[in-house]
Amino acid sequence: MIRRIAIYSIALFYSIHIYAQFPDKVGTPSCDAIDANSTLIQSWAISSDIKRGRIFIADTLADFASFGISNNALGKADNRVISLGDGGIATLTFHKPIVDGPGADFAVFENSFEDHFLELAFVEVSSDGINFIRFPAISNTQDSIQIGTFDYIKDISGLHNLAGKYKTGYGTPFDLSELKNHPDLNINAITHIRIIDIIGSIDDQYASKDSRGKKINDPWPTPFETCGFDLDAIAVINQQDIQDVQVFPNPLQRGSNLQLNIPNQNGITKIYSYGGQLIYEGEISDINTSTFLIGSYILITTINNEMHRTKFTVR
Repeated sequence: MIRRIAIYSIALFYSIHIYAQFPDKVGTPSCDAIDANSTLIQSWAISSDIKRGRIFIADTLADFASFGISNNALGKADNRVISLGDGGIATLTFHKPIVDGPGADFAVFENSFEDHFLELAFVEVSSDGINFIRFPAISNTQDSIQIGTFDYIKDISGLHNLAGKYKTGYGTPFDLSELKNHPDLNINAITHIRIIDIIGSIDDQYASKDSRGKKINDPWPTPFETCGFDLDAIAVINQQDIQDVQVFPNPLQRGSNLQLNIPNQNGITKIYSYGGQLIYEGEISDINTSTFLIGSYILITTINNEMHRTKFTVR
């Protein structure tokens, strides 16, 4: 009897994990979408490289998606988009590297006109422009009956780490802390974001699969010039405030000394916790972190009479 209970408990745990529900559509209490006008947004993508897919991947003679131009993916979300086509790829860069901060670090905007008619995409990030690491995507949408060209994804709360989850004007957020243990990625220096259209077919020959190997079912086929993920914009929420000022080592081992990589720092340096508490004020000469709690901090310092901010972590 005890063994049966144990087996049931394990099965229940995995069932809950696999079918966990995530934030729901815009307007619901759980929604975590980022409004295009949010004050959290610091900047937007400044360059893009687009490789379009065909309007119908099952037809090798089909045209490629053709709607929109690459510049439509740059700047603020404005409902001017570029369509990627089946399996199309967009790689975007930014004025300053994106960093792991409190909450979401960036958001991807699509142009769905409705909460449930969604075209989805994988999201990958890179800190060197060579190694791209994919966010672990989850789709709990059924994959036994194909969602048709003009059909809907009924329950979007089953989607996680999939761009295009929210309707136009609202970005899908991504948190770099989910990738913190990957050896080929510096989550405090993200320079490139890659968007890869999901082929919503449940046909084994073409299907895109989530991080668990489950087919991702979304409206398909869409044999039009607007085929595939329609990229509107990528918003940066947490970015490096300055690239020539860094705390090192970072992260710091608690009890070690904090240093900056600049030889001629003048003025007062202040260190704040992420909760806004002033932790230190004074000169930046080998501050010892033995009294710091484990966590993230903001350092504000002066260089040539200009104020600069940077983030560091104590562990």
